[in-house]
Amino acid sequence: MIMSETAAAGGSLVGVIPMIILLVIFGLGIACMILFIRFATRAIKALDIYLAEKTRR
Repeated sequence: MIMSETAAAGGSLVGVIPMIILLVIFGLGIACMILFIRFATRAIKALDIYLAEKTRR
């Protein structure tokens, strides 16, 4: 009987660990998307400034 209780506790842990890993990967994906959007907006602004300087000359 003791063995079945520990097996049940271990089984629930095995189900929780992939959920935690999935949440971490999801969070990292959102963070990467935010960083990419910030980088893209800065790159567009820099390109606009570069093109404005080139057309003035």
